[in-house]
Amino acid sequence: MERKQSAQPKSEKQGDYWNMKVTDADFSARVQNASYTGAIETIGELVQKTEEELLLKRHTFGKKGVRQVKEVLATMEMWLGMTYDEYKARLHPSSLL
Repeated sequence: MERKQSAQPKSEKQGDYWNMKVTDADFSARVQNASYTGAIETIGELVQKTEEELLLKRHTFGKKGVRQVKEVLATMEMWLGMTYDEYKARLHPSSLL
């Protein structure tokens, strides 16, 4: 019997979402298009934005898009306005000691 390979990208299995492409995450076409328009390619680039930045016209996320971004990021234990240091601390909490 052949085993099916997991559909999750390797980085996602390891909980490494920072470098994951926005197009590989579970976002709607609206969010993916707004990310493309705003030149946001990775989850790491996305989380560094604030809600206010995403609502600016040049990003075109809109309120529904921002709400979806926040919901999906929450499943990754991430949030808007997150820094890389906060992300690393989430992955390796023992390194804070």
